[in-house]
Amino acid sequence: MSNSEEQFKRYALKIRCLVHYGKGGKIQCCWRNCQVIDPDCLTLDHVEDDGNLNRQPSGRRRAGSSFYSWILARDFPEGIQVLCCNHQQLKEIRKRRQKQTLPEGSDAYKRGVNKGRIKAQ
Repeated sequence: MSNSEEQFKRYALKIRCLVHYGKGGKIQCCWRNCQVIDPDCLTLDHVEDDGNLNRQPSGRRRAGSSFYSWILARDFPEGIQVLCCNHQQLKEIRKRRQKQTLPEGSDAYKRGVNKGRIKAQ
């Protein structure tokens, strides 16, 4: 298989995952009122920030086409959403901000509010 054929195959796999997890079955960010539809600006996000559970046996992260292949092999598991790069970054910023503002021993911290579980709005 040529390099361009391999690139097309990987891109088609990404598109298939974006359609499955996108807002309304379309290639679109799941964040409320976000209109981003450019596949190059969209990413897959673990809703519960539990991507560490999907690591390879070696401990390496799955990313890009290996992550898309992993998803396809498991028939599109739940807990994944499409976010644009901006909203992916905003989710991370809010998660870190929560960690700074909640006391470690507080009830909210113990309930997991502080673990970055911020779903697309």
